[in-house]
Amino acid sequence: MKSTPSSVNLSNSSCRGFTLPELMVAMFLGLVVGALMLSSTLANKQAYNYDLKRIMLDQNLRSGMDILSAAVRVAGENLPTSFPAVEIINGLGSAPDELIIRRNLLDEVLPVCSPIVLGAGGLQVYFAVAGTTTSACTYSGQTHNYTTWSTYRSSEGGSVRAYIYDVTAKQGEFFNYVNEGNTGTAYYILRSGGSWSYSYPTASSSVYILEEWRIKLASGILTVEENGEPATPKNIIAGVDNLQVSALMSDGSTKTSFLRTDNWSEITALELTLSASTSYRKKPLSRTLTTRFFPRNILSK
Repeated sequence: MKSTPSSVNLSNSSCRGFTLPELMVAMFLGLVVGALMLSSTLANKQAYNYDLKRIMLDQNLRSGMDILSAAVRVAGENLPTSFPAVEIINGLGSAPDELIIRRNLLDEVLPVCSPIVLGAGGLQVYFAVAGTTTSACTYSGQTHNYTTWSTYRSSEGGSVRAYIYDVTAKQGEFFNYVNEGNTGTAYYILRSGGSWSYSYPTASSSVYILEEWRIKLASGILTVEENGEPATPKNIIAGVDNLQVSALMSDGSTKTSFLRTDNWSEITALELTLSASTSYRKKPLSRTLTTRFFPRNILSK
């Protein structure tokens, strides 16, 4: 006689699902965990974007410093200590400073051999005159200078900026040098026009081919004016709040203003500080970079 298998007992209690309260609790816990994960992700994203802004500020300031360092290190090239190779114009209060850097592009410097009078409109600047008693102005001794200046002007397209300077009065100005001439008894260079802003006596005045950088802030942009031409500044970097400059001197002092009467060969370092700021999601962010540079041409003085 065969035995019949026992029937399976499928009671209602053994196969029931989640109750509604259990589902609601599980959904709530899932939402809490999801919200926490989303909040953490958003916080990490905001921290990343904030750090990215900070890194961009740092890189911007460093790139500006790299450009400034190149200018500072060549300050005073081929210039005597009596010539103002460095000037610092101190801003009022915490206002931005201005830094002026100069170097001489030609070894040949032309003496002024015929007096120039304030307000005069003469175009010729004589640097050699026959029969003069001034040794620097001897006509036969200036042929090399004449040729060198003429060659340089021609290589620059026919017109260059020249700088005339009186070392005694500490006054000077740029002008457009467009030609030169030889009368047979005198050498001269020719400027394009205008009138002189100062007088230049023969005993203490000379003419140079300079590179001058006037570095300053204009509407948050660090700019450089080249060779006395403020109408055509060149931008270095944007987003800058302040520029502060000081000169560290060999006697241990610090000058926040450096004048034409100061001796630039006594500088041990120029300290430059750039500041910039921005914001991310209304959170302010500011960065400051300070670097010291040594004008290497001091070593040749």
